[in-house]
Amino acid sequence: MTVSQSSVYYVGYIQSRSISIVPELLKKSNEDAYTPRVVSIGPRFKRSEETLLIMEEIKIRCMMYLFHREQLYMSVEEKLNACCEVIWNLNDQIRASYVVDFNLEQHELAKIMLVDGCFLLEDEDFLSDLTLLENQIPICVLHELSRILFHYFSEREGEGYHN
Repeated sequence: MTVSQSSVYYVGYIQSRSISIVPELLKKSNEDAYTPRVVSIGPRFKRSEETLLIMEEIKIRCMMYLFHREQLYMSVEEKLNACCEVIWNLNDQIRASYVVDFNLEQHELAKIMLVDGCFLLEDEDFLSDLTLLENQIPICVLHELSRILFHYFSEREGEGYHN
């Protein structure tokens, strides 16, 4: 492998693995600074804190509200099916976004992405927890959910996303 090829490889690797884990050395100085207090987004903090588990029910309610909000172009069932399908098909890209493998079954990861993605699109009151390095989901999930759930978004052609 030439220097040029290896730099392309590493740049591609870094770009694809965009959601990192905070090194233990940094966490030791202030564990609370790297742990979400209110809401867990993505697979990293699932099943960890009881206070975070309380928000799971609220996130599901937000998702259902989002599905029921506008039904001019798609029924609730059509939206749910379309969102499930698009996230299912993003599995490899989603997994490539994380530095670590969370050893989740595909259906578990898809559920997390669907619920958390819809929650982020519906409720933006938790921005402080969303800035935490390990508490994120790939932007492609939000892009694809927006394309399905917000009709006007899908009409904007030529605008892509970069992960």
